[in-house]
Amino acid sequence: MLHEAWRAPGYCVPNAQTYPHQWLWDSCFHALIWTEFHPERGVREVESALAHQLPSGFVPHMTYWQEPESARAFWGRGGTSTITQPPMYGHAVARLTAAGVSVPPTVTKRAAAGLLHLLESRTRTPSGLVTVFHPWETGCDDSPRWCPTDDPEWWRDRGRRLWRDVKHELVRSVGFGDDGTPVDCRGFVIGSVGFSALVAWNARELASVMADDEPSGGSSNANSSNRAESNGAGSQVNGSDASGWREETARRLQVGADDLAHAVAGRWDRGLATWTDEPVNWRALSSHSELRDPDPAVRTLDAMLALLIDHRAGAVAELADGGGFNAGFGPRGVHQDEPGYDPDTYWRGPAWPQLGYLIWVALARAGWAHEAEQMRSTLAAGAARSGLAEFWNPDTGEGRGARPQTWTGLGLVAERAAELALETATPGIA
Repeated sequence: MLHEAWRAPGYCVPNAQTYPHQWLWDSCFHALIWTEFHPERGVREVESALAHQLPSGFVPHMTYWQEPESARAFWGRGGTSTITQPPMYGHAVARLTAAGVSVPPTVTKRAAAGLLHLLESRTRTPSGLVTVFHPWETGCDDSPRWCPTDDPEWWRDRGRRLWRDVKHELVRSVGFGDDGTPVDCRGFVIGSVGFSALVAWNARELASVMADDEPSGGSSNANSSNRAESNGAGSQVNGSDASGWREETARRLQVGADDLAHAVAGRWDRGLATWTDEPVNWRALSSHSELRDPDPAVRTLDAMLALLIDHRAGAVAELADGGGFNAGFGPRGVHQDEPGYDPDTYWRGPAWPQLGYLIWVALARAGWAHEAEQMRSTLAAGAARSGLAEFWNPDTGEGRGARPQTWTGLGLVAERAAELALETATPGIA
């Protein structure tokens, strides 16, 4: 599947018909899959995903390699989008490095610069969460946290079309710095615990391999003009200075991650057994009277990604047997007791392979071995039953969305983990 999706200069299209371009976090998940089967392509996938990084460290979430000018009418610039996505490149580089793959220093530098941009330059909410300027930045496009409803049928028939119009309006509402980096949005600024958790966790992941004595792969002075240098990731990376740059960058990543993790932990709601978002500005919804304001407390699986950095037994209970997210073919995207839960509709309740993978990692690293194994096995079962679909019904495994979707190869990684009788529940977990 990934071989058929491979395109020059080195990335996979998620689905040739539905998603014919490069998406940032998709490519990072592809790199995890390639690590198991063709690791050199994993490096190329991350490298191409970071290729259009701006001097600030900002990484666009889409790249239009084959038709760069086709982006201009919608985004207002050619070649790429104007917003980002969860920075899964930290985990991807860490996983490749842990597998013994040679990652060029330029790729590591770009990954560090992207994370430091989010940690040190992206605006924060009053409680300290990293802000997002568009629902697409979270990767969870139509989450009921952004636009809740108690009527799934209304959402399917009308609500999601109205919400699509809002999403398009928001693209035109983003404000930019001098180099094109997004710095604000007139209609949507929200502190997302899921996005913030992924920023903090990916920063820790990358810091863990940057703290090693020697840089991985190639010469330490390769491409010394890399844009990562220009945003403070390190002005000297040649010769004997490389080790010092890596240590200082790892320190900044760790300090920033710890600070953000503290902010995420502060959003835990014991009564709801979830972490809550922090809306700051959502004026874009005001022109659509039928749409409700964001509800930061809707119980969604992306919020449970905070478990990667904040180990709460109350959250695990909701993911385990009898919990509201637990299902036979991967975790539900929305808690089954939420009134808007719909297991067949885009981001309103289906199982998503990339979220299942991340929850699997979170459970395993936190020491919940039984729950991690259950998550691993249901992820693999759902990917297989759905025909490697983009997402699927968590109770029946019936595929939804694009088929096949490349990131659902994560299910093969899960199956391979079982075949190799790994003691841990995901590759790379210590």
